[in-house]
Amino acid sequence: MPHGEASYARTGDERWTSLSSVLASFMVCPIIGVIHNNDNGLFYLMCQGGTIFSVDLTRPVPVGRTVSYLMRELRPSYRHTYYVVFCGDELLVVTRHLLLSRPLAGEKDVSTTDIVIEKITLQLPALVRLPGIGDEYALFLGHNEPMCLPVKDYPMLRPNCAFLADDREQHFPPITRRDAGIWDFSSGRMHKFGSELQPWLDERSPIWITPSLY
Repeated sequence: MPHGEASYARTGDERWTSLSSVLASFMVCPIIGVIHNNDNGLFYLMCQGGTIFSVDLTRPVPVGRTVSYLMRELRPSYRHTYYVVFCGDELLVVTRHLLLSRPLAGEKDVSTTDIVIEKITLQLPALVRLPGIGDEYALFLGHNEPMCLPVKDYPMLRPNCAFLADDREQHFPPITRRDAGIWDFSSGRMHKFGSELQPWLDERSPIWITPSLY
């Protein structure tokens, strides 16, 4: 599958189908984020060019619709990672700001320095910055679909915080995987999980999984 391209497969399909082949007018730039809305059954895709569009895969031929133009390019780099996530009924763009350092010769270290949350609106400005994720939710970011969970259902979670796993692609020299912890939006500080993260580990931390209430 080409990098930055979205594909789908339904039950019974023998192979993946590229969305570029059926939604060519939408797929004009790389896809950098995908989220599914369980309430309406739609997938929401975020393009590097700054466009958010929805895709309905319940029909025989997928149908796409532009949701918002963010009025800026979203180009992931070693300084930024972007996510699209639903928090309740609101669609959010999350920007994770990163700092790359070289603590030792032949070693790289990446640290989260800030997390910015913006709500997508249907009018200008297309993005409205929020002070945090709110006291009713906790955010999970990593190398998987981002999640926003209500703390009333999971009282062990800290409200208005983001639980972070490492989400950097491998580079050389290897990146030491220590960028995991809890980001507190109230204080704007990162509380790392601690020294138990092995310094020789040069692959991503395990992904977050969605907990079940049952």
